[in-house]
Amino acid sequence: MNRLPLLAFVVGALMSAGTTDAADLPTPPRAAFTRWDPALRLVEKSDSYVTGSLARWQGRITLTGLLVVEFDRAPDGEAQREEEIDIDGVAHFEPDARSLARLPAAKDYYPLTPKKIWIGETGRAVFVPLIGRAAFDRLQADRSSRFDFPVTLTLTELVTSVECDHRDFTATVGAIQLLKAPMVARNEPWGVPC
Repeated sequence: MNRLPLLAFVVGALMSAGTTDAADLPTPPRAAFTRWDPALRLVEKSDSYVTGSLARWQGRITLTGLLVVEFDRAPDGEAQREEEIDIDGVAHFEPDARSLARLPAAKDYYPLTPKKIWIGETGRAVFVPLIGRAAFDRLQADRSSRFDFPVTLTLTELVTSVECDHRDFTATVGAIQLLKAPMVARNEPWGVPC
């Protein structure tokens, strides 16, 4: 079968109907941010349906707050199958009020204050160097779903992006130091969005 006439038909139909490219899309809403500490420098910003909505800051800023590891646990009383047991967890940082005031908060388009900043690939990757493998394994084996560690944390990069109809803040961490305060364990519903 000769495919050339079919190709010519498809190209002709596309040309007569008009094509949709980035220039044809409506202007996306622009993300705006509150003022932030001058230690952070805005190095990239995009408000585009094609490349996505994101902003990236770089610099070194030391903050205090809670370093949290969360495990996806079955509700009390429900058995979890072996392949469903969360052995790695996820890690995020919750800055205290003073540190939070130093960070940019998104306004207007998916507004969000960076009260929860995702860090690391997994909770295990973040916490094992900090507390040791044996201590992390004890956390994982515990029935609690969330563990809070008071810390001083130095960020070298902060990124915010809109995905799955919500905004996230993620960070690259240069250093973490545990503070002399007790770790707190508690049970909370799984707090990880899509």
